[in-house]
Amino acid sequence: MSSVYDVLVESFVETGDYEILPGNEQTLRNYIRWLRETGQVGEPGKGRRLYDHVDDPPAGRQLQLDFGQLKCDEGLTVHFLCMLLRMSRYLGVCAQDHRFDSEEACVAIYRFMCKVGGRPEELVIDQDSVFVGSETYGEVFATETFDAFLKEQGLRLWCCNKHDPESKGAVLCAA
Repeated sequence: MSSVYDVLVESFVETGDYEILPGNEQTLRNYIRWLRETGQVGEPGKGRRLYDHVDDPPAGRQLQLDFGQLKCDEGLTVHFLCMLLRMSRYLGVCAQDHRFDSEEACVAIYRFMCKVGGRPEELVIDQDSVFVGSETYGEVFATETFDAFLKEQGLRLWCCNKHDPESKGAVLCAA
Protein backbone atom coordinates (compact mmCIF):
# COMPACT_ATOMS: atom_id res chain seq x y z
CA MET A 1 0.00 0.00 0.00
CA SER A 2 2.83 2.38 0.82
CA SER A 3 4.43 1.83 -2.56
CA VAL A 4 1.12 2.58 -4.31
CA TYR A 5 0.90 5.85 -2.38
CA ASP A 6 4.56 6.62 -3.18
CA VAL A 7 3.85 6.16 -6.90
CA LEU A 8 0.84 8.48 -6.64
CA VAL A 9 2.89 11.10 -4.79
CA GLU A 10 5.72 10.91 -7.34
CA SER A 11 3.29 11.21 -10.24
CA PHE A 12 1.46 14.16 -8.73
CA VAL A 13 4.63 15.92 -7.50
CA GLU A 14 6.06 15.95 -11.03
CA THR A 15 2.91 17.58 -12.38
CA GLY A 16 2.64 19.98 -9.44
CA ASP A 17 -0.75 18.56 -8.44
CA TYR A 18 0.33 16.99 -5.12
CA GLU A 19 -2.10 19.10 -3.10
CA ILE A 20 -5.13 17.74 -5.00
CA LEU A 21 -4.59 14.14 -3.88
CA PRO A 22 -7.90 13.23 -2.17
CA GLY A 23 -6.51 12.08 1.17
CA ASN A 24 -3.31 10.74 2.62
CA GLU A 25 -1.58 7.37 2.96
CA GLN A 26 -3.99 6.25 5.71
CA THR A 27 -6.98 7.08 3.48
CA LEU A 28 -5.49 4.81 0.79
CA ARG A 29 -4.92 2.03 3.35
CA ASN A 30 -8.56 2.26 4.51
CA TYR A 31 -9.83 2.17 0.91
CA ILE A 32 -7.70 -0.86 0.01
CA ARG A 33 -8.83 -2.63 3.21
CA TRP A 34 -12.48 -1.94 2.23
CA LEU A 35 -11.85 -3.25 -1.31
CA ARG A 36 -10.41 -6.49 0.14
CA GLU A 37 -13.20 -6.92 2.70
CA THR A 38 -15.90 -6.52 0.03
CA GLY A 39 -14.12 -9.01 -2.25
CA GLN A 40 -13.40 -6.50 -5.01
CA VAL A 41 -9.64 -7.07 -4.68
CA GLY A 42 -8.00 -10.34 -3.65
CA GLU A 43 -5.46 -10.67 -0.88
CA PRO A 44 -1.83 -10.26 -1.92
CA GLY A 45 0.21 -13.41 -2.37
CA LYS A 46 1.95 -14.52 0.80
CA GLY A 47 5.63 -15.13 1.12
CA ARG A 48 7.65 -14.42 -1.96
CA ARG A 49 8.28 -11.23 -3.82
CA LEU A 50 7.64 -11.25 -7.57
CA TYR A 51 10.61 -10.44 -9.78
CA ASP A 52 10.79 -9.54 -13.43
CA HIS A 53 13.74 -9.84 -15.79
CA VAL A 54 15.72 -6.62 -16.10
CA ASP A 55 17.99 -6.27 -19.11
CA ASP A 56 21.56 -5.23 -18.50
CA PRO A 57 22.29 -1.68 -19.62
CA PRO A 58 24.78 -1.10 -22.44
CA ALA A 59 28.48 -1.34 -21.59
CA GLY A 60 29.77 1.64 -19.66
CA ARG A 61 26.35 2.94 -18.66
CA GLN A 62 26.09 2.00 -14.97
CA LEU A 63 28.35 1.57 -11.99
CA GLN A 64 26.54 0.11 -9.01
CA LEU A 65 27.79 0.93 -5.50
CA ASP A 66 27.15 -0.67 -2.13
CA PHE A 67 28.68 -0.59 1.33
CA GLY A 68 29.29 -3.54 3.61
CA GLN A 69 31.26 -4.64 6.59
CA LEU A 70 32.92 -7.82 7.76
CA LYS A 71 33.68 -8.64 11.39
CA CYS A 72 37.02 -10.41 11.70
CA ASP A 73 38.77 -12.14 14.57
CA GLU A 74 39.94 -10.09 17.55
CA GLY A 75 37.14 -7.52 17.15
CA LEU A 76 38.38 -5.94 13.92
CA THR A 77 35.65 -4.76 11.54
CA VAL A 78 36.55 -4.14 7.91
CA HIS A 79 34.34 -1.63 6.08
CA PHE A 80 34.24 -1.87 2.30
CA LEU A 81 32.74 -0.23 -0.74
CA CYS A 82 31.89 -2.57 -3.63
CA MET A 83 31.72 -1.13 -7.15
CA LEU A 84 30.22 -3.24 -9.92
CA LEU A 85 30.16 -2.41 -13.62
CA ARG A 86 26.71 -3.71 -14.54
CA MET A 87 27.37 -5.01 -18.06
CA SER A 88 30.75 -6.69 -17.57
CA ARG A 89 30.21 -7.61 -13.90
CA TYR A 90 33.71 -6.29 -13.21
CA LEU A 91 33.88 -5.87 -9.43
CA GLY A 92 36.14 -3.55 -7.48
CA VAL A 93 36.37 -3.37 -3.70
CA CYS A 94 37.90 -0.69 -1.49
CA ALA A 95 38.36 -1.63 2.18
CA GLN A 96 39.38 0.26 5.29
CA ASP A 97 39.21 -0.05 9.08
CA HIS A 98 36.53 2.63 9.60
CA ARG A 99 33.26 3.69 7.99
CA PHE A 100 33.47 5.61 4.74
CA ASP A 101 32.61 9.27 4.65
CA SER A 102 31.57 11.11 1.47
CA GLU A 103 35.09 12.21 0.56
CA GLU A 104 36.61 8.74 1.02
CA ALA A 105 33.82 7.15 -1.03
CA CYS A 106 34.34 9.66 -3.86
CA VAL A 107 38.09 8.97 -3.86
CA ALA A 108 37.41 5.21 -4.00
CA ILE A 109 35.01 5.64 -6.93
CA TYR A 110 37.51 7.87 -8.76
CA ARG A 111 40.32 5.32 -8.25
CA PHE A 112 38.06 2.58 -9.57
CA MET A 113 37.31 4.62 -12.69
CA CYS A 114 41.05 5.18 -13.19
CA LYS A 115 41.69 1.45 -12.77
CA VAL A 116 39.11 0.44 -15.41
CA GLY A 117 40.19 3.27 -17.72
CA GLY A 118 36.84 4.92 -18.12
CA ARG A 119 33.87 6.61 -16.57
CA PRO A 120 30.29 5.30 -16.42
CA GLU A 121 27.34 7.49 -17.36
CA GLU A 122 25.50 6.97 -14.07
CA LEU A 123 26.02 5.70 -10.54
CA VAL A 124 23.40 3.38 -9.05
CA ILE A 125 23.14 3.67 -5.26
CA ASP A 126 20.83 3.00 -2.38
CA GLN A 127 19.96 5.90 -0.11
CA ASP A 128 23.01 5.70 2.13
CA SER A 129 23.79 8.79 4.22
CA VAL A 130 27.29 8.93 2.73
CA PHE A 131 25.72 9.85 -0.61
CA VAL A 132 22.22 11.14 0.17
CA GLY A 133 21.59 14.12 2.42
CA SER A 134 17.79 14.14 2.25
CA GLU A 135 14.75 13.06 0.28
CA THR A 136 11.54 15.03 -0.25
CA TYR A 137 8.53 13.52 -2.07
CA GLY A 138 10.78 11.02 -3.82
CA GLU A 139 13.33 13.62 -4.92
CA VAL A 140 16.79 12.74 -3.67
CA PHE A 141 19.36 15.37 -2.69
CA ALA A 142 23.00 14.29 -2.63
CA THR A 143 25.38 15.38 0.12
CA GLU A 144 27.43 18.47 -0.73
CA THR A 145 30.66 16.52 -1.31
CA PHE A 146 28.99 13.80 -3.39
CA ASP A 147 27.01 16.34 -5.43
CA ALA A 148 30.22 18.24 -6.24
CA PHE A 149 31.85 14.94 -7.27
CA LEU A 150 28.93 14.05 -9.56
CA LYS A 151 29.08 17.45 -11.26
CA GLU A 152 32.87 17.40 -11.59
CA GLN A 153 32.83 13.94 -13.18
CA GLY A 154 29.69 14.53 -15.28
CA LEU A 155 27.86 11.58 -13.72
CA ARG A 156 24.11 11.03 -13.40
CA LEU A 157 22.69 9.50 -10.25
CA TRP A 158 20.12 6.72 -10.07
CA CYS A 159 18.92 6.08 -6.54
CA CYS A 160 16.92 3.02 -5.54
CA ASN A 161 13.74 3.23 -3.48
CA LYS A 162 14.27 3.90 0.21
CA HIS A 163 14.24 0.72 2.35
CA ASP A 164 14.15 -1.38 -0.84
CA PRO A 165 17.72 -2.19 -1.89
CA GLU A 166 16.45 -4.95 -4.19
CA SER A 167 15.24 -2.22 -6.56
CA LYS A 168 18.88 -1.33 -7.23
CA GLY A 169 19.57 -4.13 -9.67
CA ALA A 170 22.33 -6.72 -9.67
CA VAL A 171 23.41 -8.45 -6.47
CA LEU A 172 26.87 -7.27 -5.46
CA CYS A 173 28.03 -9.70 -2.78
CA ALA A 174 26.74 -12.88 -1.24
CA ALA A 175 28.03 -13.95 2.15
